[in-house]
Amino acid sequence: MGAILFQVLIWAFGLYVLHFVIKSAVSKGIDESEKVHQLEILINQIRDENRKNNNF
Repeated sequence: MGAILFQVLIWAFGLYVLHFVIKSAVSKGIDESEKVHQLEILINQIRDENRKNNNF
C-alpha cells in the first residue's frame, strides 16, 4: 500500500514538473514571437525610409 502511494506521489510530482516546463516554454515562445513581430515592424519602417530616400 505504501509503495503504491509513493509511486502515485512521484507521478504527481513528475506531472507538476512537466506542466511547469511546458508553461515556461509556451510563455517564452510568446515573448519571442512578440520580439519577432516588433523586429518585423522595425524592418518595414527602415525599408519604407530607404524607399523614400531613393526616390529623390
